[in-house]
Amino acid sequence: MNQIKKSWHLFALGIIVAISLTLATTSASKNSLTADENAHIAAGFVKLHDGYFDFFIEQPPLINAFEALPLILSGIKFDTSVINLNKNHWSVGSQFIFNSGHDPDRLMLLARIPIIILYGLLIISVYYFTRKISRNSLAGLIGATLTAFCPNLLAHGGLATVDLGVTFFLFLSIGTFFLTLQEITRKRMIMLGVFIGLALASKVSGLIIFPYFFLIFGLFLITGKTSKKNIYFMIEKYKVAIIISFVVLLSIYFFMIGKDYLSSAYGDSSVVERIKASFFEYAKQLKAIYYWSSKPYDKPQFLLGQFSFSGWWYYYPVAFFFKTPIPILILLFAGMLGLFFKLRKNLQKIYSDNILGSSLFALLFILLFFMVAASSHLNIGLRYVLPVYPVIYLFIGLMFASYYDQIKKKLAYFICLTFLVIWAIIGSIQSLPSFLAYFNEFAGKPVNYDKILIDSNLDWGQDLKRLRTWMNKNGIEKIHLDYFGGGGVDYYLKDRYIPSESYGAKEAGYYAISRHNFRTSSFYAGKIQTWEDATKEMKLRTIIGNSIYVFQK
Repeated sequence: MNQIKKSWHLFALGIIVAISLTLATTSASKNSLTADENAHIAAGFVKLHDGYFDFFIEQPPLINAFEALPLILSGIKFDTSVINLNKNHWSVGSQFIFNSGHDPDRLMLLARIPIIILYGLLIISVYYFTRKISRNSLAGLIGATLTAFCPNLLAHGGLATVDLGVTFFLFLSIGTFFLTLQEITRKRMIMLGVFIGLALASKVSGLIIFPYFFLIFGLFLITGKTSKKNIYFMIEKYKVAIIISFVVLLSIYFFMIGKDYLSSAYGDSSVVERIKASFFEYAKQLKAIYYWSSKPYDKPQFLLGQFSFSGWWYYYPVAFFFKTPIPILILLFAGMLGLFFKLRKNLQKIYSDNILGSSLFALLFILLFFMVAASSHLNIGLRYVLPVYPVIYLFIGLMFASYYDQIKKKLAYFICLTFLVIWAIIGSIQSLPSFLAYFNEFAGKPVNYDKILIDSNLDWGQDLKRLRTWMNKNGIEKIHLDYFGGGGVDYYLKDRYIPSESYGAKEAGYYAISRHNFRTSSFYAGKIQTWEDATKEMKLRTIIGNSIYVFQK
């Protein structure tokens, strides 16, 4: 009985993880292929199976390789020699998923399973680091619960892309970094280096960890925590972790690059050339991402009724405001106020109080990530700042631990906290079946969503299978379709759809329109009639998963 009392938090954590992964798996099994997944899945297969790296060069290979591993272990075969890998990687991905002779739904679910596993590990990691730093099991459970029922993490925790992967490894890096600030040990430094290397190999945005480190060291210097001499000493210590991180990163390339690709691309397959190629391949991806994010995007980006090719500096704060559950916004703001009141007279407390120090450092990471995102011209989804979410939940858990004694003494505080956590859980569950299209109450009714944000914030093609289910249920044999995504229209609807754009909305019948296309049609208003105009005389029958309008004319 005593053992059960001591381990109650582990039982609770197990239940939380089980429920969350059930939600993520259910969503993943029913979602159709989103716009980028076909490219990621194909890239993973091509890089892991064939060692061919000159394909989808914007992405490091680690997470895509994770996604491809179950396919390869399941005996999935795909002869890449019959296709042109220099073609558009989305086209190659669609050919791989829908024209390779394998069951597309099975391929998708197999590729999504590793991401679901990483999501479960992320929930456990938030619990671990929150509890480790705060020495408070309830604080750990609060952080884990908010992570487990975060609609944005649930959305990407069931998709075969790289956003959840880099979120996981960046969080491990940050949590381990906080522990090293408390006590530097050889084990922690090795783990820090390994986690940073895995974050770098997941997505180029993992590089943010280095300016973050320098920001924290700069804070030490400015506040007089340590002298320049001691800063140099600390950098020497952390240099070991940085060296390990690049060894891990380049080792992934070293072992994954295929001999044939090495010979054809570099003219030599020796060990020395393989080492050089590892550097060059990562540098090639850095260059591709820099060019992609620093130049105006070649498609219209949308925010609050406006279009832009170059984006807005405030895009991500606005997206965060509308797509983050209101109770999380309240808890985050309350935590920031609480931290301010505790540090307003004595900033040096961050060095004597591990909870306050880690809370401030977590907050600085969140702010830094948003600042870096603001400099990008690429504004197509909140997913680009997804790594801030587990850090936010760590911050909330730590601030709870910091005010734990006051909360225990005042019932009103406990009731308010409980209410906010339950609100966050219920609001997330209510967003089923599609977590991707989640918006909070500030956005108003679902019909307002595409007036605020589109693309992967709302409609990434995830509801094509649900459209087919709706057609079957309502006896709809033919439908006019303007679909955005990678779902494989011919596979799921076969001859039951009529390709349609807004200028073709003349015939009587049903019209299914992806909300991304519905909104972007107004960008081309000078060329064609907009969907908004074309559907004024139609009846809105339903919104499939909040991402596909269905009208009847």
